[in-house]
Formats: sequence, C-alpha cells, structure tokens
Amino acid sequence: MRIGVKTGFLQLTGLLDKQTSHMLGVVGMIRLDDMVTTPILGYDLTAPIEMGIYRRLTLHLLKKAERESKILHCSGGAGLFKRNRGANSHTEFAAIWPHHLPRWKKPSLHALNFMIKKIALPYLQDNAL
Repeated sequence: MRIGVKTGFLQLTGLLDKQTSHMLGVVGMIRLDDMVTTPILGYDLTAPIEMGIYRRLTLHLLKKAERESKILHCSGGAGLFKRNRGANSHTEFAAIWPHHLPRWKKPSLHALNFMIKKIALPYLQDNAL
C-alpha cells in the first residue's frame, strides 16, 4: 500500500474522530482512465452504527467520482458484509473472449467459460455470495 500511495496509484482517505483523534475508517481509491474503484474500505466496527461511518466513506467516494467526472465501480465483493448492510449484489458480466488466440488454447478457455457460466455463477447467485 505504501508503494501505491507513493506512486499515486492508490489514494487513501481517512475519517477521523475530531474529539478523540481516533481513526474511524479509511477508503482507498484507484483510478484507471474514466473508472474509479475502491479495493480498500474499512472502519471501526465497534463504533455505533448511528455514526454512519460506512455511509460517510461511501459518500466520499461518490462525491469524489462525481467531481472528477469518473464512473465509480462498486464491486459485488464481500457479499455477506454488504448484505448485512442492506445491499443487493448483481453480476455485471462474466466474459472470456478466446477468438483471437491460437487454436490450441481455445478448448481450455471454452471449458473455463462453461464452468464459470454454468457452475460458478449459479452457485454464487444461489448462495447470495
């Protein structure tokens, strides 16, 4: 993370309790072209839910993406965590494009594509993961 911040690849923003100087949460953003994603979002789970730390960190992301005219990608990862907070996950896409590859590589990628679409995705959806 240190290298990511130092190189500008990762931007970390913290939420600080002004009264106690206690770090309440942190969010990390990565930009790629017109897209912004947040692989890091964590906060003090012992803090009262009424403080809305998760919502405040998410709002920071939304405002920053809007100010910079970026698309904010909110992954469906950490399914249980998000479901516990009222979110619904939705698979955006699952794609493998082997058409440009040599003929000998295509069968294994077609098999992988089949397993993802017919086994992995239904399992994830059935188990709300």
